[in-house]
Amino acid sequence: LGHIGLPGNADLEWPPYETGKRKQTKIMLHGMTDKAAEALVPLAKSWLNPPQLTMRSNGFSSAGYDPTQAAYIIKSNQKKAAASLSFTLSGDKKSPIINPVFVISDWGAEGVELTVSGKTMEEGSDYCIGYPETVIDKKMVVWLEYQAETTTKIELKVKK
Repeated sequence: LGHIGLPGNADLEWPPYETGKRKQTKIMLHGMTDKAAEALVPLAKSWLNPPQLTMRSNGFSSAGYDPTQAAYIIKSNQKKAAASLSFTLSGDKKSPIINPVFVISDWGAEGVELTVSGKTMEEGSDYCIGYPETVIDKKMVVWLEYQAETTTKIELKVKK
């Protein structure tokens, strides 16, 4: 995916995400950690080769994984507020699931119950939700603290 230059060359080279007439966009994942480099390999794999998302609910479509947001983009195709959403992530050793983020457009309601492979998750400790304001639509952003190398079913339901 790129290489670090030879000694004396501090440039890091990697392929462009997007190329235009007069510009080129490159993205990279960076941050701070106290972990050894080899401990970060699964995280890099999850970002460079994200697990496939397969919709299980009618009324929604996936726009895939957006590396610029490090998130899966899901769109509602319904005219009314959704009551539930279900999908799977196909995790494995080459594409591990590591703390995925889902940006869901036009969800329409606040408050969600989330289950992962049938297990009810706890908001605040297992997942966090945000509702960024936009003039175009109402989005819900879900961050899930979860890691797996297996196919995982995720369900969201409007909290009653």
